[in-house]
Amino acid sequence: DDGVLYDIGSNWGFFAIYLASRPSFSGRIHAFEPWPQSYVDLYRLVNELRLQDQIVCHSAALSNNSGPAFINSPSHSGLAHLSNNARGTQIQTTTLDALELAPPTLMKIDAEGAEENILQGGRQLLAKHHPMLIFENRAHLFGEVKCSTVLTMLQDIGYQLYALRLQPSTNNQQKIELIEVTAETRNVHRDCENLFACHASDMKHLRAKI
Repeated sequence: DDGVLYDIGSNWGFFAIYLASRPSFSGRIHAFEPWPQSYVDLYRLVNELRLQDQIVCHSAALSNNSGPAFINSPSHSGLAHLSNNARGTQIQTTTLDALELAPPTLMKIDAEGAEENILQGGRQLLAKHHPMLIFENRAHLFGEVKCSTVLTMLQDIGYQLYALRLQPSTNNQQKIELIEVTAETRNVHRDCENLFACHASDMKHLRAKI
């Protein structure tokens, strides 16, 4: 309720707005959306809902380096992704380590294949502030080596990894199963495209919520 969320790949702000509109929320949200049209929609929504005191919108793409890049959206805005061939809309990238913002308590990353680069570009931030992480990790689409390397990095700086699996709802309550994995065993649960990571020093806070 009083933490800082980095919503990376915010699109139109579903998660940011959901959290900010909670009556008990007194924290701060930084919503990053690099696709220009989606950023405009995000900014307008935040202002129309009068949530600008809770949500700061950033028209920026995060990666493992800073500089010019190109972004494409083949069909749906939620599929916008950085281009490998210098085609598309030109934007600027920066890194988590280069941001001069309050450090995050939680980061949600949905960036259509850029998740690993984003985390690599935030190694110093992660090692110092160890926010909890929720991110896509899809080796079957974006490469086994790339997806495994970032998991090894997270383990090296003290993170425990979990695959996320949605459980059948009971009594109108939805539960999520946390399945402990490592960089070596992650593909045993390759059907789980989203991972959760919690630093070892914060496990007590996680267990208190379960």
